[in-house]
Amino acid sequence: MSRLRRLLSSRRVLFWAALVGVLLAAPSLFGGLQTEDHVFRAVARAHAFSLSHVNLWGPALPPSPAVRLHDYYSERDLGMLPWITNKDFEVSFWRPLGSLTHHLDFQLWPDSPALMHAQNLFWYALLIAAVALLYRRFCDPLWIAGLAAIVFAVDDAHGQAVGWIANRSAIIAALFAMLALYFQDRYRRDGYRAGAVLAALSLGAGLSSSEIALCGVGYLVAHALVFDREAPLRRFWAALPWMTVVALWAVVYRALGHGVRGSGLYLDPLRQPVAFLREVPGRLLVLLLAEFGAPPSDVWNSLPHGIQPWGAVLAVGVLGVIVWFLGPWLRRDRTARFWAVGTLLSLLPVCGTFPEDRLLLLAGVGGSVLVARVVALLAGAALEPARRGTRFLAGAWAALSLVVAPLLLPFRSLTMQRYETRLQQARESAFSLVRPPATQLVLLDAPDYYFSSMMLLTRMATPDPIPKHTLCLAGTLYGAHVRRVDPNAVEVRPAGGFLSRPLDRLYRGPGAPMHEGEAFFAGGAHITITEVDGQGEPRAAVFRFRWPLDSPHLVFAAWKSGRYQRVRLPSAGRSMVLGVR
Repeated sequence: MSRLRRLLSSRRVLFWAALVGVLLAAPSLFGGLQTEDHVFRAVARAHAFSLSHVNLWGPALPPSPAVRLHDYYSERDLGMLPWITNKDFEVSFWRPLGSLTHHLDFQLWPDSPALMHAQNLFWYALLIAAVALLYRRFCDPLWIAGLAAIVFAVDDAHGQAVGWIANRSAIIAALFAMLALYFQDRYRRDGYRAGAVLAALSLGAGLSSSEIALCGVGYLVAHALVFDREAPLRRFWAALPWMTVVALWAVVYRALGHGVRGSGLYLDPLRQPVAFLREVPGRLLVLLLAEFGAPPSDVWNSLPHGIQPWGAVLAVGVLGVIVWFLGPWLRRDRTARFWAVGTLLSLLPVCGTFPEDRLLLLAGVGGSVLVARVVALLAGAALEPARRGTRFLAGAWAALSLVVAPLLLPFRSLTMQRYETRLQQARESAFSLVRPPATQLVLLDAPDYYFSSMMLLTRMATPDPIPKHTLCLAGTLYGAHVRRVDPNAVEVRPAGGFLSRPLDRLYRGPGAPMHEGEAFFAGGAHITITEVDGQGEPRAAVFRFRWPLDSPHLVFAAWKSGRYQRVRLPSAGRSMVLGVR
């Protein structure tokens, strides 16, 4: 045990922790391109030296050059956005530094996804080393800092973040955010004046990589609240450099027109303060539960909307027990209190979107050191004051963090690869059905509207042809009643309505209710809402097409066993039921 403690106390743990984390996530090297990766590569290839396309996260998802053939159609009419999309919908992020690393990929090795994944692993190794260095400044004894670095490195919650090429910007942002904390701490506790400038520059680099760097601000605030013993005005002046960077970034971000609106999953706390505050408790609890226990927060997105509140109830119970065990220690140990406050504050920015474990990169910095400190009880380390029974919590965390997590990290590093395989299978089966003279593909159902939109977007990123219109009627596989109204129209009534799946709400928020009788064109069809619920969410709609439903110009397809199969609609006045699959 003493030899292990010496190893964990050594500065070499920075290297060993990074090596272990990279090796466990290395299966991602075989993950290939996934979802948005295809689109980003198409845009980068078409606009290699265009300053207007340096940022790959512009309005919605930038289409491939194939869209030039269809400039006179809207994104909703093409099928890039589902028909239920709010007319004010926009999701646009400013990530120039993260985008530049992708341009490097697409210019140097555009046909080698393995090298693109290797760059992700490189940035992850740097993040682990930076976090390990940070722990050495705060943890006493040093072997607990080494243990915390290992816990962070092998955290399976990082699998999707590392294994998805398009998510690299978050890893880079987390790295620079932690460097900002490191330099700010040196400035305040060691009197290293250059630290103030280096902290501000590091935070600026993080924010130009991804908005997730705002999570690092939570630790900077916690540092000022917990560690800084100066008068409030002096603390303010000490924090002014990095606060100025945040303010300037926000002004530039808005001035360039970036932000989110019209979505039920992406929420802007400044534009939608009421909606944001309404969602924070549930999302925060689910993310905290994922950080300090189980299950992964990704499960949230697979639950029906009405069941999600029960996830929050479970989180309250589990987290309540943890707080009860650790409360006395957190109240008396300033370092532990800093990490706890920092972890909590770091999660507030990501409550602006739907919970996923890939958002826990920075929350995991504080969470890992808290877990490691409690797990150290099993090695005889003192944790005073602590309630009786805290060792049971230590044992549970040791099993989850040092046994289960390392086993799951390789598997979870291929999360998006499994999604891509499913997407590719559906995409190829669906678009292969469209042959001349067919010009319109109508998907009766899909796992959700994001899935159907990504089918088209990734198809557009290839040289393969696309139909003039693509329309997904119901973004759910949990059953839908389809009735042929007349030769040219069908009425669709999905079980639970058209917004029953969590990701369907990406495109329409509660602030944009629909109305019975509301009509519009989308996906090459005239759509009329025939029924809504009390919240204005559509329950049934009639889709009227230019041609009779039996016309060779139309291809209707339904999901079956992971593929799309062509279907014939019933005769006028008759119905068919899409089963639960």
